[in-house]
Amino acid sequence: MEKMDPTVTLHIYHLPSGWKYLNQAMEFWGCGAFHLGVEVYGKEYSFQASQHEFVDGIQPCKPKMCRGYIFERSLQLGPTMLEPKQVNDLINRMRKEYSARDYDLYTRNCCHFSNHFCKELGVDSVPPEFFALSEAARKAKGAVCAIDQSRKDVLGALSAWMLSPFQACCVSHADVSAEFEAETI
Repeated sequence: MEKMDPTVTLHIYHLPSGWKYLNQAMEFWGCGAFHLGVEVYGKEYSFQASQHEFVDGIQPCKPKMCRGYIFERSLQLGPTMLEPKQVNDLINRMRKEYSARDYDLYTRNCCHFSNHFCKELGVDSVPPEFFALSEAARKAKGAVCAIDQSRKDVLGALSAWMLSPFQACCVSHADVSAEFEAETI
C-alpha cells in the first residue's frame, strides 16, 4: 500500500465576482481578500459560514477545488508528524470549535481556521498578509464603533447641558409652588 503524503499545503483562492482584480490591485499594500484551505493527506479543509444550524463549518473538498472560489496558488508549509487517523481526530475535535454559525469576517474566518489547523499539524503558520485586510477591517470597525459611542456620549452630554436650564427652571418653579402652597395653608 502506498504511503500517503504528509505534506501540508495552503491553497489560496480568490473570492468570486471580480475579487481577483481587486486582490491584484491590493497586492501593492500587502493585503487582499482570499479564501484559504489546508490540504493534508490528499484532502483539503476550510472553514465557511452558514446560518443553518446543522451545516458544518469545516468543509472538506478535493484539493484546489473549493466550490464557489477561484483557485490561485498554493504554498507548501512542511510535513506533519501526525498520522492520517490523528488528522481525522483533530478535524473532528476542531469541528466542535468551528461552527458555521460562529464564523466572523473579522476575527474567526477561513484564515484564522487555517492558521489554527496548521499550528495543530505542527507546520509553518499562515503568512501574515492573509490576515492584513481582515485585521484592518476589524480595527476600522472598532474605530467606527468607538466614534459612534463617542458621538452618542457627546450628544447625551450636550442634551443634558442644553436641558439643564429648563430643568432648573422647572425645579425652581416647583419649589416655589410648594413653598407657596405651604404658606397659604
